[in-house]
Amino acid sequence: MKDQRAFQYYSRLLSFDSKQDILVSLAEVAEVLCTTPRHSRTLLQALQERGWLSWTPKVGRNQRSVLQLHYSLNELQQELAKDLIANGQYEKAMDLVQGDQSRFSALLQQTSGATLREGQLHIQLTYPRFSATCCRISPYATVNVF
Repeated sequence: MKDQRAFQYYSRLLSFDSKQDILVSLAEVAEVLCTTPRHSRTLLQALQERGWLSWTPKVGRNQRSVLQLHYSLNELQQELAKDLIANGQYEKAMDLVQGDQSRFSALLQQTSGATLREGQLHIQLTYPRFSATCCRISPYATVNVF
């Protein structure tokens, strides 16, 4: 499952409280995710493998499982955007933060420096410069990749 799709499912689960143990039936989770109970079980396992939530299922019909969401929506957006920037996918990161240039530039500053990707050295230098003329089509106004 791609990160964007997993993020959509996780954001639907945020109707439950995050960072607390929640007793919930699989049918309730399926209703929130707009899927069948069988598919919602698969989705919960996939999200648990990513480390976004903890899920302890109970055996039997209508038994309440324990669900704990580890991230708020903003925290997860931040983590995913950092990963995308670290992999050089700047456009996807900009889309994920919904075009917010201040958040994007803060993420760029956090991830700047030298990294090794696919056997090549990548150096990302961020420096302050006027970026009011940036448009959504050109998110690279404050990024120079060599």
